[in-house]
Amino acid sequence: MPKLRASVIITTYNRAHLVSRAISSVLAATRPGDEVIV
Repeated sequence: MPKLRASVIITTYNRAHLVSRAISSVLAATRPGDEVIV
């Protein structure tokens, strides 16, 4: 069975100060995404 891939898309508008927190949250997840799109 092929490995499933997961993409995480982070959308933001005028909230640049929250992007690093969102990325850290994705990377700390039990199964982090294979790609993160900001």
